[in-house]
Parts: sequence; C-alpha cells; structure tokens
Amino acid sequence: MALHLTAPRRRILEVLRDCGPRTDAEIAECWMDGDGSADQWDGRLPGLVSRSTWKLEFLGWIDADGDRWKLTSIGSAALAAKA
Repeated sequence: MALHLTAPRRRILEVLRDCGPRTDAEIAECWMDGDGSADQWDGRLPGLVSRSTWKLEFLGWIDADGDRWKLTSIGSAALAAKA
C-alpha cells in the first residue's frame, strides 16, 4: 500500500475521512481550508485532485457516492498503515 500512497493521495484520503463524501472541487476546498495552503497551489489544486481521484478509485481506496467520493475500508486501512 505504501508504494501507492503519495502525499497528495494521502491528503485526499484524509480529507474524505475528516470532511466526509466530497466532489473533486469540495475535496480541494476542504484541503485548502484544513491546512491553509491556498496560496501554495495557485489554482492548481482542483486539477491535482481530479487527476488523483480516478487512481484512488482504481486502487479501491475511494468509491463513488452519487457525484461525490467516499473513503472505503481499504482507503482507511491505507491511511492507518502509513500512520
């Protein structure tokens, strides 16, 4: 699991754990609100999130819940394994 758990992927999983199911845009908002990194990303964060969520879904770490993403038990295990 650790091989696939990059820092951005880990942050997306943390956002879904802490903020609940979210769309890509809502993940980016919660990410910036949570760590105050809005200036660092200069508008690029939504693109990073959308490029990462499909990979997380492929890994089985997140799943679609309507138009939002939710953390799966495998995604929770990936977070716990890294901690």
